[in-house]
Amino acid sequence: MTDTQRKIEEALDGFDFERMYTVMRFLNWTWTVGKPGEYKEVRPTADALRTKAQSLLARVASSVGEEAWLASGGLLALKSGESLRLSFECTHTYIN
Repeated sequence: MTDTQRKIEEALDGFDFERMYTVMRFLNWTWTVGKPGEYKEVRPTADALRTKAQSLLARVASSVGEEAWLASGGLLALKSGESLRLSFECTHTYIN
């Protein structure tokens, strides 16, 4: 296992996907999935949340540069130097 893979697994193991699922269920939060013309709303399972988080972390970890981020469905994966961060955001604003 590479150092990057270890960091991704540590981030996933330390994240409370069941809590995220509970919040999403409470908020009636769904994801839109499917192909154009065949979209449907689904409530992802805790396993689906973990799978999406793993994908985001792997993509951000392999990105070029010191700083990177990717977000999808409330999940936010950040890379800063050698560090990785995973969070769940219900709301966010940024002003520069």
